[in-house]
Parts: sequence; C-alpha cells; structure tokens
Amino acid sequence: QIVSSEINRTEQLLLLRKRAQEKNAKAWDPELIFPQGTSWREMVSKELHRSVNVYPMVRTIDTAINHLNDTMHCVNLLVMVLEGRVFVSLQHHALHKHKPQDYLSMIITAIQRMKKNNKNYPNIAYLFEEMATGREGSTRCINKNYDKSIPKSQQLPYVVMAKYGGYAMPGILVPNPYFANLTTWNHLQRIIEDTSTRHPWKSRAPRGVWRGAVTHKPTCDGDFGNWGRFCVVVRSVQRPDLLDAKAVKKLRPRDPSINPNHPACQALPYDKEMQRVFSFVNDSVLSAPYYAKYMPFANFTQYQILLSLPGVMGGSYSRHLNKLWNMGGVLALWNSPHVEWYYPALRHGHTHIGIDCHSIVDQLVYFLHPKNQAKLKRLRTNARRIYEEFLSADGLARYMAESMEALSRRTGQHLILNDRSTRQRILKQIGCSSLDLVEIHTTGYVNFTVNGIPDIDQRDEHPGRGKFYFKLISRDDPAVGACAQLDANGDAALQAKSAMVGGQYYYCGVYFIFVLLILKYIFVGSPRKERCHERAGNGFLLTSGRYI
Repeated sequence: QIVSSEINRTEQLLLLRKRAQEKNAKAWDPELIFPQGTSWREMVSKELHRSVNVYPMVRTIDTAINHLNDTMHCVNLLVMVLEGRVFVSLQHHALHKHKPQDYLSMIITAIQRMKKNNKNYPNIAYLFEEMATGREGSTRCINKNYDKSIPKSQQLPYVVMAKYGGYAMPGILVPNPYFANLTTWNHLQRIIEDTSTRHPWKSRAPRGVWRGAVTHKPTCDGDFGNWGRFCVVVRSVQRPDLLDAKAVKKLRPRDPSINPNHPACQALPYDKEMQRVFSFVNDSVLSAPYYAKYMPFANFTQYQILLSLPGVMGGSYSRHLNKLWNMGGVLALWNSPHVEWYYPALRHGHTHIGIDCHSIVDQLVYFLHPKNQAKLKRLRTNARRIYEEFLSADGLARYMAESMEALSRRTGQHLILNDRSTRQRILKQIGCSSLDLVEIHTTGYVNFTVNGIPDIDQRDEHPGRGKFYFKLISRDDPAVGACAQLDANGDAALQAKSAMVGGQYYYCGVYFIFVLLILKYIFVGSPRKERCHERAGNGFLLTSGRYI
C-alpha cells in the first residue's frame, strides 16, 4: 500500500506522540519486525523489494518499451546508466545543484568499484527525486504526454533519498547523495578510523555529544527538528553529566505563545524548563550553558555517545549521521518516522539507542550504568558492522546495484536494454535524440587535507569536490548512438543548451550581475563557477568550487 506524501505533518506528529505514550511502545519508531535469524542484508533487501513490488510488474517487451518511453521523456528527473556509463538530460531541473551532482558522482564511482570486483552495474533508466520528502516524484514530470491523473500505484517508479513519513510513502529508497564520490568517501573513512583509534573507549567522556543550530519555522508543522534540538540543549544543561549538547551560532527556538492551541504545536510541547530557557535565551545573550564554539568533527571521537538529532526539517541530518557509524562510539538516534535505505537493519538496544525528548535522560542513565558496559560494547561493535555492511564504499555500491537490478526487472528494462542492437532500435523509436542527453564524467577525488593535515569535517564545501563535465554522445557510439543530438552545429548547440541547465539561462559575467559577484567575493569568498561551462577536450566542464 502506498501512503500519499501529502499526509498532514501534524497527523504524523500526533501519531508519533501517541505511540510513544502507549504501553510497550517502541523506543525507536522506524524499527521493523522480521523473523528471528533474518540477516541485516536480508532485512534491507526485503524492504527494498517490497517498495519496488508496489509498482506493476512489466512482463512484455511492448509494455517495457512504453514504460521506458514515459520514463525517458521525464527529462527533468531522468538518470540513465548504460554499459557502466551515466547519462542525463541538459533539461534536468536541478543539475546545477549539489545533491544531483553528488548523486551522479556516487553512481559513477560505484560503477568503478563494481568493475574492480568484476561485477556489472545494471542497465537502467529511472527517475531520481532529490527531495527528502518521499513525495510523488513522477507527478513532477514535465512530459506533457504523461497522465498525472492515474492512481499513484500506477505512476512511474522513482527513487528517493529518504521518506519523512515512514516506509509506506511512495518511492524506492537509495543512499542519500552526501556520500558523493565513493573514492573520496573511502579515503575519508580511513581518516576517521585513524582518528578514532587515538581515543580508546575508556578514555572517552561517558556523555552524549552534539553541536548544531536551533532555529524555528513559521508554523509548528515544520518545526519537529528544531523542537527536538532545543529540547536536547535544555536537557544538557539539566544533566551535564550525561550530555554535552550545545547550540553553535544560532539558538532561536519557537515562541510557545504563538498558536498554542494548534494541534501541531500541541504535539511539540515545551515543558517547564524549556519554557524557562526560552524566556531569556537569544542570540544576543550567548549564555555559556547553552552555546559553544564550533567543535571540529574529529573531537566527537572523544565521547562515548554520538547523538544524531533531527534536521531542521524533521528528518535525519543525513550528512552528519553518515559519518557517525565508523567513529568507534555508540549512536543515539532520535525517534522519528523518517527512514533511510538501511534503517530496516537497525534495532534499539542492538545497533543504537533510540531517544526522544522525554526518554533521552533515562536511556543514557540506563546504558551508561557501569553494569551495562557489555551492552555498550555490543552497541559500538554493531555500529561498526552497520558501517561495513551498508555505508562503506563497497557496501554502498553493492546496494545501489541491487536496487537498480530490482527496479530494472520490475519494469522490464532488462528485456530491452541489455542487447545493443535491440537497445539502439528502441532508443531511436522513442525519440532519444531529442532529449538532449549527455554523458557525465567526474575527474577523480580530492584528499581531505587542510594545510597538509587530514580534515575529517567534510562540510558543505567538500562532497565530491573536483570537476564534473558533460560529453557529447557520438552518432557512431555502439552503445547509445541513437541518442546523439541531431543539431547540425554539434558542439555549439550543446554549449548553448548547457547554459540552460534546469530550464533557466545562467549568464556568467553578464554586466547586470557584476556588482553582485563583487559583493559575494568580498563577503563570502571567490564566486563559484558551477553554472558556467568551459571547453574540455570533447566535453564541457561544469566547474564548481564546492561540488564534483
């Protein structure tokens, strides 16, 4: 059954609160139940295939061709992999943004890792929705011929990085794009492991650590994440022996006097201590118990408990969580309906500690008790296993290939894309040459060093750094020549179209934005060039100071 992603967020919050108050309530709501003896990989695989099998099974070649035609003409969301090469359309709606770029870099490097292990990545065309909401990506298709009125269960399948409302939301979960270039990710993990070994377990502070910002949204519907963060900052002041959770730069919690009777606000209540703290704390009063300076991520290895609190939108802060599993500590995950692709393998008390605003103190008191050191050892051992099974470069590549293979077979693409001659004929039949497809390349990875010192932070500037460029498809290409563009001017036409990435013109160096660029240079730094395209051999560079 598919649950619409338009489900009211207030209803989700109220349901979560009700569940938490029930007897024998799960400490961590996303936890799934599997038969005893089911391995972690089987758990993740079962949920993957359940989400894929929601969509109709394609059994005939004609139906597979129709499905491929609909998918490929959704050019604003399209990703295509053929014979280990990655293709997108210049009409993609967000190709200039970092999440699609990081996701494409992850695919390219996953394919490279598969090849080293003598394994093939499936041939497939599909839709990638970069939003974390699990919404109906196929309804955003710009193909005018696609009928959006058909039932959601009949819509085109698409992949998502997360589902904020749980597994039943539409879409097929794939790894979030913040892993980016897997070669770089693998290198970063070696740095994390080296840093972690310098802080043996007994030398670490027996407390939970977190650093971040606390802001607020205009309405309570979107304030679940900020409410959780604010709660933990307050609990940290109440119990500094258990928690070291501080706000960095921003501490702007929601005013509880605004719309107090709204159901969503009632689902996010302030207790007396939270009310008291709100009454005097603000950014102009940098009170030491609540604020702290920026903490280098490497310093997190000095703590036994690593807190993963919700993002400001209410889901997991994936970029942060990705790196915690391999840090040699015990993870404490916030109780939320939000799920990611590997969550079916997670169990409270086995792989992590489930926490929420009301239980965090009791949970830490229990697990940090001297009599429970064996449980803590199991938790940190299993956290490392989660990394090795699912979040290592090889684990990510394996799941990405498995998910694409499952989708390919469900949609019948294995019937029409694996044979070259059949594929070329069908691509020509569906008008592939009109879709502005180009091949994507990335030029390697970057060492994480600052002044020669290993840098573990990998903040926004880092994922997939390097160069990312398009390459024309040749008409003589034996794998995909039917998709070669028909423009008589060739490179000149591509260069013109590449200035329209996302359906908008980007004029680099145009006089009317000159002043803005100068101001950005003064106050932010050297302007990025991610929307400018340069000649590079027989391709066009999409240069970026931050991404790929």
